[in-house]
Amino acid sequence: MSNDTYDEEGFEPTYTDEKNELKISKNRKNKKKNKDSGRKKAPSRVIAIFIIFFLVLSTAAFISRDKIPSLVESFLQMDSITTDENPENTYEDIGENGNSPKITVESSTKATFIGYDKNFLYCTKDGVKLFDSNYNSLWNYTYTLTSPSVVNNGNITAIAELQGRSLRVYNDKGEMYTLQTDGSILQMEVNSNGAIGVILKTGNGYKIQAYSDTGQLLMERIEQDEGIYPIALDISDDKRVMAVSYIDTTDIEIMGKVLLFHTGKSDAISSETGDFFASVSKGDTLITVIRYLENGSFVAVGDNKIFALDTSGKELWNIPVDNKIDYVSFGGSNYIVVAYGETINTNKALDDGTVIVYDLNGKEKFQFSVGRPVTYLNAYRNGVVIGAGREFVCMNYSKSVQWSHTATQDIKDIILLSSPNSALYVTNSFAEIVDMKK
Repeated sequence: MSNDTYDEEGFEPTYTDEKNELKISKNRKNKKKNKDSGRKKAPSRVIAIFIIFFLVLSTAAFISRDKIPSLVESFLQMDSITTDENPENTYEDIGENGNSPKITVESSTKATFIGYDKNFLYCTKDGVKLFDSNYNSLWNYTYTLTSPSVVNNGNITAIAELQGRSLRVYNDKGEMYTLQTDGSILQMEVNSNGAIGVILKTGNGYKIQAYSDTGQLLMERIEQDEGIYPIALDISDDKRVMAVSYIDTTDIEIMGKVLLFHTGKSDAISSETGDFFASVSKGDTLITVIRYLENGSFVAVGDNKIFALDTSGKELWNIPVDNKIDYVSFGGSNYIVVAYGETINTNKALDDGTVIVYDLNGKEKFQFSVGRPVTYLNAYRNGVVIGAGREFVCMNYSKSVQWSHTATQDIKDIILLSSPNSALYVTNSFAEIVDMKK
């Protein structure tokens, strides 16, 4: 595979690439396991919790807006969500008759934008609104949140506040359903049809729940064993199988594992191992991202390997990791795009700033080097946007550059819409649809 490099003074791409969304950071230097007689004791509950929140703090900061919300935000308190039957527009003024060349964004709104082909979703602490490409409001729902968390899959978006008990699910037509949970929401993930999996904190443990695309409870698992912590999950598109990542601190060394559950009662009855029917242990790998892909597999991203499982729990492939993973993004569920950072294993490591595109079989499609640390990665079906500081490039999955761009201010998002040249350009103060080739 060729290494396409970019000059330190700015992007001078000769080839291009594509990807989609999700990021993860790795904070692990190359470790040698202690095989001497003086073995470490299993971490205490307090130490284990600290390790988990430190891990999530170091990874969730790099996870994209529509995938795996930060557990650290679970310390925040949540106001209950309320909806008006005929809500008023509580958003920033976007001009006379709702039209303007840009939308003003205030930091106090905690705004998140999501592309819906030619339209875009605007989520704030006060509500959610769908706009078309002419900035016309197509629908609007209001609620009250302190710090909303948003996850997205295709044209499905879930909004909640971590440590709260209410969440809402929307598609491009409007609200699909709302839920009131019986525990505090720590994590959530929605599939491409609107079914959702959630991890809840209860008084004496955790609950893992799956809901249908109409908000009906499909399954529930209660975790009360000390030292076992669920941290990530995803649900298959047919909503029959859910994969959950755990950190197990009960042994001498912390262990990562993935359990697969049937969400339907009839399927669960046939499980020989109880309410989970398959499990995979990965030693000291801490798996912070799980994603269900279009080929029917679950991809798990850990701090020292990336691997895939089919819905029966069989491992399909495994990619060792020799660098920290700064970002992971999924290109329309057809590609796995990884931006690698600092080295873990100096003997095999890639250059910091190397981006590799993998197909759904875990095979490397191509790689290139930005020549410096990647600071932004967002992939879509029609392209991937890669950033290093204020330099950005958009590549397609045939390894061709669509456009390159030097920003004059800090950029929060460059969201590709129906064309890779048409993007929602989001800064700290405004958002507007622009032609990136101009």
